[in-house]
Amino acid sequence: MRDAESTGFVGRSIPRREDHRLLTGGGQYVGDLTLPGMLHVAFVRSPVAHARIRSVDLSRAAALPGVVFTLSGAELLRALPPIPDNQLVLPSKWKAAVPHRILNPQQPLLATDKVRHVGEAVAVIVAENRYIAEDAADLVVLDLEE
Repeated sequence: MRDAESTGFVGRSIPRREDHRLLTGGGQYVGDLTLPGMLHVAFVRSPVAHARIRSVDLSRAAALPGVVFTLSGAELLRALPPIPDNQLVLPSKWKAAVPHRILNPQQPLLATDKVRHVGEAVAVIVAENRYIAEDAADLVVLDLEE
């Protein structure tokens, strides 16, 4: 193993190659991509840390011109079964080295009955552009019982 000091990198600033293009506006980001027929999504998120969801009213958002689709957690649950909690298959040697049980409680893709943290996704708005999607998300009325 080489000594960390012999590499010449420890304790030194390394110039980044991408800085010039990013700082001069030449960088390209995923948000800059435009494709034919592309739609944009905005998530409606919980403003509170823990609450029961009484209702999610998407009617005003759905009526906004340019909105293509709206979906609440309850609607998603009716359309799609919960995602299994064992999607990640662990190597057997990991399980054998230290006997243990993995407790991975299921959590819905969108909150259905309660929100568990600030920012948890409650609904999805799909629209013709980002601005319409964000404006429509602001029109969603959440009735939460803290």
